[in-house]
Amino acid sequence: MPNSEQEFRAMFAEVYPLSMGIIEDIIAHEKDLSPTANYGEIYHYTSLETVQKILANETVRFTNIGLLNDTEEYNHSFGILKGIVEKLKTEYSDEIVLLEYLDNIILDLSEMPKIYVACFSRSKDQLSQWRGYTPHGEAACLAFDSFEITESGLEYFPLYDVIYDNERQISLLSSKINIIVKEYISHKDGKDLSRIMKSVIHIAKRGLNVTLSIMKSSMWSEENEVRWIIDLDKSENLRHLRYAMPKTIDIKISKKRVLPITGILFGPQSNSQQNTDAIKALLATKELQSANLEISKIPLRRI
Repeated sequence: MPNSEQEFRAMFAEVYPLSMGIIEDIIAHEKDLSPTANYGEIYHYTSLETVQKILANETVRFTNIGLLNDTEEYNHSFGILKGIVEKLKTEYSDEIVLLEYLDNIILDLSEMPKIYVACFSRSKDQLSQWRGYTPHGEAACLAFDSFEITESGLEYFPLYDVIYDNERQISLLSSKINIIVKEYISHKDGKDLSRIMKSVIHIAKRGLNVTLSIMKSSMWSEENEVRWIIDLDKSENLRHLRYAMPKTIDIKISKKRVLPITGILFGPQSNSQQNTDAIKALLATKELQSANLEISKIPLRRI
């Protein structure tokens, strides 16, 4: 990764035949979509059985964005993108070549994305999370150190805050598509149009895959979700999976340090003493005796 904006500009100027103006647009967009800052603990709600597997195998499971439990995942943001493109197609109805580029982008992005996510929350001991993501009587919430989770010796897999604000979603997606339109208008009469558009669309589509994957409807905003993202197109160590496209990918998270787990919150009405004891024993074997163990204070009534 480039260490400065100057290096970033130089890299793009060397690799892609783009104007400096369009490179500045790309840099501005990437800044707006930068990974979330490290801000302490983040929480993963799951079952006691899954907690045991995470501790025993020292792995976190990432799921393809198109195969998460919420059937509207990716479809929500993709619908916004399609609306933006349809509006542009009306505005530039005489630009037949541009319309073909825009249609091809939508077609490509409609395929199963090569984005895998592990989901967390900023909210600890939240009623809706217990109800939505954990089994009755077998629930737990793992607390992870957000700095350690991205510094565990892994390839660069960033954390992103999920974006719930509709206006910001439209703005981010519009800015990425407008980069394509702007570059087309600037070069449509030049002999290098095809070569230039190939580069700028390649960059835009890679950015759009991640952008689309960190947006959800505002009705889910109380979840305060954070997503750990794997983009197979950018991952060298996982490049062999780009065409296999498994439903899930298990990633080792203890390559450099001990597991980045700071505590376990046992869910409301968790009644398996056997599982609880097994988890405590596993913590000891992983040198996590200092992990904070708590019991939920929520008087959960299942509905």
